[in-house]
Amino acid sequence: MADFVQGTARATRWLQITPHDQAVARLADIIHKRGRNENTTLLDSYKSSGIPVPGAVIQERELQIWIDWLVRNGELPAGKFAAKDLYTNKFNPYANGKYPADSGPAGEVVAAK
Repeated sequence: MADFVQGTARATRWLQITPHDQAVARLADIIHKRGRNENTTLLDSYKSSGIPVPGAVIQERELQIWIDWLVRNGELPAGKFAAKDLYTNKFNPYANGKYPADSGPAGEVVAAK
């Protein structure tokens, strides 16, 4: 799990700091190299990872809003789940202190956009 989390965090950070055209070109290259005859036309619609927090650090409020909604809709009993029980940032290098939040995917200093 640790490798998956840190890898996902670093990949997300790479997408966050890499110029759009370069990121799309890299994604297309990965798809083509897999040799699966995949359609890359949707890459024309790619805008961003959609994750605003450096390295995809999870905030409790991001999950709690959904728990609260499910409770209001009667789909979860009140008090059964707490956001802090559903996730951990333990292995995310941008949350556990290994990398500063403003660093790149390998912890390196990056220029501000």
